[in-house]
Amino acid sequence: MIEFFKNIEFVNPWVFSFLLLLPLFIFFHFRNYKNKGSYIRFSNLAGVEGIVSWRGRLRKILPVIRAIAFCSLVVAIARPQNALQEEKVEAEGIDIMLVMDVSKSMADPDLRPNRLEVAKEAALQFIDGREYDRIGLSIFAGEALTLSPLTSDHSVVNHFVKNLQFGMLPGLTAVGDGLISGLNRLEQSTGLSKVIILLTDGENNAGYVQPLTAGEAAASLGAKVYTIGLKIRSPILQKISEVSGGKSYYAGSQNALNKIYEEIDQLEKTKIEIAVVKRYIERFHIFAFIGLFLIFLEILLNQTILRTLPA
Repeated sequence: MIEFFKNIEFVNPWVFSFLLLLPLFIFFHFRNYKNKGSYIRFSNLAGVEGIVSWRGRLRKILPVIRAIAFCSLVVAIARPQNALQEEKVEAEGIDIMLVMDVSKSMADPDLRPNRLEVAKEAALQFIDGREYDRIGLSIFAGEALTLSPLTSDHSVVNHFVKNLQFGMLPGLTAVGDGLISGLNRLEQSTGLSKVIILLTDGENNAGYVQPLTAGEAAASLGAKVYTIGLKIRSPILQKISEVSGGKSYYAGSQNALNKIYEEIDQLEKTKIEIAVVKRYIERFHIFAFIGLFLIFLEILLNQTILRTLPA
């Protein structure tokens, strides 16, 4: 029943002004009630005093039926509709790969409760703010792994981010391999812009691909790399961002990390054209049916079992 009245709109709301006639109807009904009907004279009322027939009781509901019928017809004429709004995105958004370090050093509690949990929380907030973008997730330690390809279903990416744990992959810190893993998912991207956000808390000391080589590969692919050094200032992260046209950041606290994601969010904005389409479902039929049914019922009762003697 609640769903039925959800998003109800009325085409002719002015018709509700007719409901102001209800008090007049009630006034005239009770004013004329005593003068209505026929009478039979009795020499003595002692035998019927205090007796009210079931017909007499039921007749009291006739004006109620008439009033409800009137209200139903007023609502029907006001023409209620369910407005179903749809949004269609006309422009493509940005394709963003999150590349996150899950090496054992991310367990360091210098950021409470630990570095990885702080990084996860900031990433989740960022994802929630990118409604029209496709987002993917790659992780790395001594090797790299893509957990989620680019997808507009952010619940999938959120699920993987929430379940990240340090030590999921063996080894130390292969920044170059992690970056290449993210780039592989952007290779076939058709987005207006390609972005990688790479977060690490250590220098590159493992893997097969040198970080700067991976940065140059990003530049050739037209992908910007935003690097975030968590509790670490790294010249190589700075060079990766510079060569790819991105920007490098240092995050020494949870608050600083949140602000970095907010800045990236503002830097990577695109205008999205949205066409709003409204569909309507007519709902006046049920009120018209109720009103007409009650009128028919009132007439039927008044002319049959609840009929009074003619005047």
